[in-house]
Amino acid sequence: MALLSAFTAATARPAISTLLFGLDDQYSAPASRSILFWYFMETVRDAMTVKSMALSSPASITPARGDQYIVNPTGAVGWVGQDNAIAVYDGSAWQFSAPSEGWVVYDQNNNKLQRYDGSAWGDFPASMLGIADAGSYFTGTEIETALQEVGAKQATHNGANLATGAGAGIDGIAAISEAVVFQDGDVYTTRFLIDLTGLNCGGTAGDIIGDDGTGAAYLGQITSAESGTIFGGRMTCLEAPGTGDADIDLYSATEATGVEDTAITALTETQIVNGGTWSIGTVGIFAAQPTAGEYLYLVGQGTGDTTYTAGKFIIELWGV
Repeated sequence: MALLSAFTAATARPAISTLLFGLDDQYSAPASRSILFWYFMETVRDAMTVKSMALSSPASITPARGDQYIVNPTGAVGWVGQDNAIAVYDGSAWQFSAPSEGWVVYDQNNNKLQRYDGSAWGDFPASMLGIADAGSYFTGTEIETALQEVGAKQATHNGANLATGAGAGIDGIAAISEAVVFQDGDVYTTRFLIDLTGLNCGGTAGDIIGDDGTGAAYLGQITSAESGTIFGGRMTCLEAPGTGDADIDLYSATEATGVEDTAITALTETQIVNGGTWSIGTVGIFAAQPTAGEYLYLVGQGTGDTTYTAGKFIIELWGV
């Protein structure tokens, strides 16, 4: 509080007690209270910032009102006897506040935080960083190397398309068909966005959805190298299917040969989501997980043999 009071006095800002308790009519009216928190946070922020910690005297500077410095031992000229103190210029004289152990300031000269340990200002000790391995602390080089490795992983996976995306019976036919992978730490998110517009439902329950006669109608292939080992997922309807069957399931299969208007049961398949009739906002949670190397298929469970005019879905898989 001593530092904040010295700073507000030096800069002619409202006193901290005024801001906290509304002791001045100027700041006690309800219409004025919206500025109180702003004033307080501005004061705290600036009071914790110093222009430099390298000077032992003010002889070489022309300070402006409110400028703050840490007095670098041994203090001289107007800073004699103020070693390590925070010096605040009030426009005509210097005001000082002695630090207590644990105080932290931001040094604008070196662009770094500094902490007072009870006898001197300095960098945070490694023991305060909370990074330890079997009782010994990592070195800065080890931390930097680890961060670079994480960054390389994220650069590889964040927003990258799957190596094996949609087959010919989906890609270029569906209005939208995208498959990308993101990574957050050790967790991979594989995300498919599909617009059914232009695709066909086969006309028999259990038929694969895709383009008639074009080719394999899988959404993409899941691999452990790209998506990790899948431990969960969901399918969300963003736009209700139009014209075609609204009862759609999600399957995985070991083969990449499934085409539109053929039964999913002709493949080595697993039902992932039993969707029922989809509407906007409907979410289907994975009842089973696709394994590495498998392909994803959409399967109609109605009897209409028509072309979709609408129907958007997002399919998300999480792996490690």
